[in-house]
Amino acid sequence: MPKRLLITGASGLLGFQVASRALQSGWEVVGTVSRHRCPLPIEQPQLDLALEDLSELEAFVGRYRPDALVHCAAISEAAQCEANPTVALRVNVAATEALARTAGRTGCRFVFVSTDLVFDGREAPYCEESLPSPLGCYGRTKMAAEQRVLELGDGGALVVRTSLLLGPSPSGARSVEERLGAQLAAGKRANLFTDEFRSPVYAPDLAAALLELVEAGQSGLLHLGGPERLSRHALGILLAGHFGWDTRLILAASGRDYPSTPPRPTDVSLDSRRAYALLSSPPRPLGRVFAPRNQ
Repeated sequence: MPKRLLITGASGLLGFQVASRALQSGWEVVGTVSRHRCPLPIEQPQLDLALEDLSELEAFVGRYRPDALVHCAAISEAAQCEANPTVALRVNVAATEALARTAGRTGCRFVFVSTDLVFDGREAPYCEESLPSPLGCYGRTKMAAEQRVLELGDGGALVVRTSLLLGPSPSGARSVEERLGAQLAAGKRANLFTDEFRSPVYAPDLAAALLELVEAGQSGLLHLGGPERLSRHALGILLAGHFGWDTRLILAASGRDYPSTPPRPTDVSLDSRRAYALLSSPPRPLGRVFAPRNQ
């Protein structure tokens, strides 16, 4: 009998890729969705993570009794979190804790996908021992959720901090290259920052890595970004070489000229060497995934 994997947020970019990879690997997959369905032949129950009665989440997990649960769903838009902090806390923190607690009680492997935005950008590259210091509501909720998952104490949970995601999404409008490509196709210029850095990662590679870590029974805290420290501008130029975009529309800009509330961290690049040492196939450099057309 195949093992059962429950994925929250299966209609999102990463959840979709995890579900796709799991199907290929022989898992029985159940993927939760909210408003949009996932274009995969899996069971897709709707799940509202903003529920005030957390016992409903516990009953939901109990109904499916998965062998592993990969929790990808979240309110991840910074503006949405800032505008609705109470809902962000309920979805990103309380629901995560309830899912992790239920998984631990039922012997289910639990993986929580967190973010590089738990850091303030002042001391990159960040390793697992680096102290979080988020600048905005989204990062604060993710930090709080991490702490609750890791403090449950059963030793079976894994927290994975990752970064900016690329790759095909179910809607075709979620990933970095999908959004930037649509903007440039409309003839609109893109002001991309040269002075803000992350460790962008190809979502299919990240999905494969997450499943490998699940199957190996890894727990604790790991960083799992891409192997390159890239600015938004450098990433845009790399993608343009692959897709044949007009680089005249990609303008170098400075984040200092576009202040935001909350402020954006300048460098949250991740040191992922610990996770890479555990993986047979760690995420590839984006220059290899999105190779120039003439190669």
